[in-house]
Amino acid sequence: MKKKDKKKIIKIALIVCGILILCLLLLIAILRNSHKEEQPQILQITEEEEEQAVTNQIRNRGEKERMQIYIAEFIRHIEKEEYDRAYKKLSEGFKENFFKTEEAFIAYARKNYSGLMSVEYEDIQRQGTYYILTVTITNLEELETTINQIFIIHEIGLNDYELSFQVK
Repeated sequence: MKKKDKKKIIKIALIVCGILILCLLLLIAILRNSHKEEQPQILQITEEEEEQAVTNQIRNRGEKERMQIYIAEFIRHIEKEEYDRAYKKLSEGFKENFFKTEEAFIAYARKNYSGLMSVEYEDIQRQGTYYILTVTITNLEELETTINQIFIIHEIGLNDYELSFQVK
């Protein structure tokens, strides 16, 4: 091979290597910029805003639908491990008889419920200002695990209620 051909091959190899290095640097710069992009902000909703949303949701609903929404809200708090919010929904007499402390309620909830549940409403009856609902709660993490439970809801006003349930 001639000396001239060797020089051309070396020049071409150097140009190709230079182009590869530039491409690599460009790729690194693009990846760094993509990591620097702002993460979307998670919308933080206050407890009061959430309560107002539930109130708006139930405003023109019938009794049965309101009671189902109340139970769904209670179950959702347990699923999200917002035990303090679920505990606040319990009637004072019920707390006194079964869960004198929030810690006792948390222990019960962790033992008997899961982080993902579905609720099937079997029956609803009204006795004065109290609503008695029979429900089947299915643990969606272990489908063969279900609980048949009775809830008693005392609706004081729109989205102002207290509940109790059959403790098993």
